[in-house]
Amino acid sequence: VYSTLFNYYYETDVPKAAGYLEKLLANSDDDPKACYYRASIKYAQGLFSDAIAQANQCVSAEGATVYPNLYGVKALAYNRLGDSVNAKASYEEYFKRQSVDKIGAGDYSSYASILLKFPGNEQLASEYVTKAVALDSLEAHKVSYQKEIAAAFQAQKKYDESAKWYAQVVNTKKNPSNLDLYNAGYDYYRAGMFDSSAVYFKKYEQNYPDYIFGYYMTAKTINAKDSTWSMGLAEPAYLKAVEIGEKAADQERGKTYLIATYKTLIEYYYNIKKDQASALKYADKA
Repeated sequence: VYSTLFNYYYETDVPKAAGYLEKLLANSDDDPKACYYRASIKYAQGLFSDAIAQANQCVSAEGATVYPNLYGVKALAYNRLGDSVNAKASYEEYFKRQSVDKIGAGDYSSYASILLKFPGNEQLASEYVTKAVALDSLEAHKVSYQKEIAAAFQAQKKYDESAKWYAQVVNTKKNPSNLDLYNAGYDYYRAGMFDSSAVYFKKYEQNYPDYIFGYYMTAKTINAKDSTWSMGLAEPAYLKAVEIGEKAADQERGKTYLIATYKTLIEYYYNIKKDQASALKYADKA
């Protein structure tokens, strides 16, 4: 009964669950995991310093037969306290002591996010996220791991790496969103990988054919490869963006991109093609 009530309240009222856990342990046969349960319930209550203290007591008491998950609790608690050094050390001790078949996808993903806080560990972090994705069967979990490392690389302005992970998000999801396509396409763009960027903005066009943004960004990726307009490669793409933007039912939604497209065409027709009439036409539209 205590076990049932503990599990029930753990989902809705963790402090109340903690009380039933103590009753459960007090009335049970000796359990080698009892000390771990006490540490983990403190973590679940948000008592991170207490969780670490309890785990350390358990480690000291258990000697050579320490339950490996205690180091996992310490790693999580240190991470929540912002102590990346001790979180990293605790995870490493956990991986050293735990059986490989008992290490979960979340363990690998959390460790990877900590590794990224230490320069030079990017490749290793990527390997751990790859392990996490391979282990987990749920799309939502896989995507969560991929987005976390992508955001970490993005924060470091390593756009070539963040773009690769955002591209994996698109490939993992059955129905990628416009934001998923944007993240992959735009970070490839920021990395100067314009062909790869164009792939995702073309997908954006296909999935959202009535919205100017995909067409506008496709034009920008082409223009980035012909920045002097010497070949005029981007002109058809910009004209397509104008076509889509001008016939959109919601003019306000794409207004920013439509005006930006007009401005680009003004510069192109006036400076490159010496076509003042066309330049003035788009000036008037803008």
